[in-house]
Amino acid sequence: WDDSDIAPPVQISGALALSNLRWKEKGPWLPTSLESAFVLKDDNLILTSGRIRTAVGTANLTGGVSKLRETPELDLTATMQADLQQIEPHLSLPQGWRLTGTTSLRGQIQGSALPLRFQLAADFGQSRFQPGVLRHKEIGEPARFQTRGIFTAEQLKLEQFRLELPSLHLDGTAAIVWSGKDAHAHITTGWFALASLSSLHPALQRLALRGRVSSDWRLQPGGSWHGSLIADNAGAHLTSILGDLNGVNGKIAVDVNGLSFQQLPAK
Repeated sequence: WDDSDIAPPVQISGALALSNLRWKEKGPWLPTSLESAFVLKDDNLILTSGRIRTAVGTANLTGGVSKLRETPELDLTATMQADLQQIEPHLSLPQGWRLTGTTSLRGQIQGSALPLRFQLAADFGQSRFQPGVLRHKEIGEPARFQTRGIFTAEQLKLEQFRLELPSLHLDGTAAIVWSGKDAHAHITTGWFALASLSSLHPALQRLALRGRVSSDWRLQPGGSWHGSLIADNAGAHLTSILGDLNGVNGKIAVDVNGLSFQQLPAK
């Protein structure tokens, strides 16, 4: 065996730059330019630096692809300071709702083929959300969203998500399935205290909500939706004449027409 016959490791360094990118479709996330420096060593492609510019902001990329000669393994991390004012026109928010400021995003994608695994974290501390008559979230107030899951060509599955607002914490799961331009979603949340909803609107505060609920929601193509709440020892102050509703347990159906109670025990 002659060590001189062993080929030295191959290492290639390079850079890629694309600018003035144009797309048939319109969207704030579509790249307008891309630049990256990389190293190809053995069967690993490593991004030493990478930037994708969009109307929303610039995404900084790190990571790469390993095992190029076997089953390639993707591991990419992206960070971005996103301009929410550029996103707002594409969200179809209800009339009178506004979304401004910025949010810090950090995402990771891993896997060798579809389905790929992902993680996403968003910090909305520097954003302003004005949902009509509901309580406004101002710049400087803490708000975070975290999730992890998998995605394929037809489905995005959130195996776990957590939304943290100043007075409300929500944990749950979600699945979004699309076929062509149609999409439907299924969202579930764990238990949360009804009292945490009181700050969202003065009417909710007057109800003096108590107890806890979990929820299940389904969104259909065209914008239709329905859901249900599971109440656990819930209660509310109705009026000075009707008094209080206490000890509510069971299922409450919810749709665009309101609430539906079926044999719901209460005191």
